[in-house]
Amino acid sequence: QTVNSAAVPFIEQLTFTGVTAADRKVDLRAETAGRVNKIFAKEGQTIPAGFLILSLDKGDLDSQKKMSESRVNQRQIEFDAAQQLAAKGFQARTRQAKAEADLRQAEANLAAINERIADTRMIAPFYGIISDRPAEVGAYVKAGDVTATLLDLNPIVITASVTERDYLKLNINQAARAKLIDGRELEGKIRFIAATSNPKTRTFRIEIVGDNPEGTWVECVTTKVTTSLPAQSAHRISPSILVHDKEGLIGLRIVTKAGR
Repeated sequence: QTVNSAAVPFIEQLTFTGVTAADRKVDLRAETAGRVNKIFAKEGQTIPAGFLILSLDKGDLDSQKKMSESRVNQRQIEFDAAQQLAAKGFQARTRQAKAEADLRQAEANLAAINERIADTRMIAPFYGIISDRPAEVGAYVKAGDVTATLLDLNPIVITASVTERDYLKLNINQAARAKLIDGRELEGKIRFIAATSNPKTRTFRIEIVGDNPEGTWVECVTTKVTTSLPAQSAHRISPSILVHDKEGLIGLRIVTKAGR
């Protein structure tokens, strides 16, 4: 018995397990020590970039700022007077240089105080969700303490490890599909393929990204990831007609043009 076999397009699919992760995650740490004065965002809240999350008590910084501003005004007047006198020849250039140095020092002191005031305000660096906010009103925080953790879940990132064999078949921007255990699916693409493997597992890390505007996909969830390879011609056959040769290789019996 023989049968005529025609090649048909075949698309191979690779399947592996992945874990969701935030595209960006940052711990907002206090730049200066102080007591939490006000809180403007709660855990789980979505906030835009530039949003004021919380503020620390400024102490006497406002008074110091007013004093520094007055000192800058005074030094500016002294510098302007020294310039006019020096231009008319009534005062040495060294006196003018000293007046300018005093003005620049006063400006530097004011800038330093403004920076300290800015450090009392915890500002969101990007659009995201407050996943954790350990600081509470009245709590004293030290410089370096975490006041809030901000997650950017759009796009959502899915990290996975693939074998050496599958690694050679993947490409950047290749389409991929992720599926949760509840059946929800997400269309995405491969944005990163590691250039080196994990020495312990001999697998390569890849990242798939997909749009998540509603934030329905969260962090640290196991997913099933599937990606399709380019179509190629293949013959569909039954495994029952496969045979082994004397060397143990798998193959097929075919009929040549000569009818053998």
